[in-house]
Amino acid sequence: MDRRNSRLLVQMETPTRHSSRPITKINSIDIFAKRRCFMAREQVIWVDAGGGELNLNDWVNYICTRNQKGVWGPPFLLQSSKTPLSEGSQFRGVIVGERGVDLNQKIRGTTREELLTLLRDLSQRMDPLKGEGLLKFINGAETRILYCRPEGIKDVTDKETIAETILSFTANDPFLYDDEPVTTVFETSGVAGTFFSTSFFPMHLTRSIVYSTQEIDNPGNAETYPVWTIAGPGISIQLTNIRTGKVISLGNLELFTGQELIIDTRIRKKTVQLDGVNAFEYLADRSSLWQLLPGLNDIQIEMSGAAAESSVQLQFTPRYDSK
Repeated sequence: MDRRNSRLLVQMETPTRHSSRPITKINSIDIFAKRRCFMAREQVIWVDAGGGELNLNDWVNYICTRNQKGVWGPPFLLQSSKTPLSEGSQFRGVIVGERGVDLNQKIRGTTREELLTLLRDLSQRMDPLKGEGLLKFINGAETRILYCRPEGIKDVTDKETIAETILSFTANDPFLYDDEPVTTVFETSGVAGTFFSTSFFPMHLTRSIVYSTQEIDNPGNAETYPVWTIAGPGISIQLTNIRTGKVISLGNLELFTGQELIIDTRIRKKTVQLDGVNAFEYLADRSSLWQLLPGLNDIQIEMSGAAAESSVQLQFTPRYDSK
């Protein structure tokens, strides 16, 4: 473009006093503030093994960019075996492996000294020797939690008052969890009590012979493993997931008034305890510490000899394959 055309373009784009088009002043600070507000919608919070919290995306000292690896699905390992004198292989199954997460992290201070202080503090918080912590991904009203262990601070790009690094985490349990459990209490009919608080959903059962089928909704997109808490008296206890056909049966166990049986089916837990003592021996051979599938599950509760004090509580935390 020659100088004549350049001047003409400037004249055409410059509003005159007769022009009806308003003159808009662009404030770069306002644009940055709007962008910062938009980008900060997701909060990424690290909670270390000691309970200390650090917001990795507060847009003051820490910025966690959207280039995050490992947050949109766990690694799936497909297993197969070779068949002699045959083409290809035979599919055997799928295993979900441990999840690795990488967060692109920026740290900034107003001075060099402040940046060094922030880096030293971050290094202490990312010490894997301190144990397993958790990452919270908060988007609006939704919170997803990943239980994981940090791998320490690795390479750091130092730019005087701004540093960039990648924070890596390993989650042995590769699924993310809701921040609130879902609790349902089954109790004998005609009995009122603290189970009617807003955090519970009571379902009445028939006194003496407890036999009830209820729909339980698992809102997560992955199967989850419940914790059962059964208060006596009661005998011939059987818990069935009709959708899967799996059963937890404790036919030889008699619960007396005041006794409590806890069946924890969660991964890395898998315990059956009667008043804190191992009670795995009471499980029938056909028993399976079954899971709740995503969506609706028809659950059947059976227990004889129930009284006013008897109750069965089902509690689970929805799980998700991505944040």
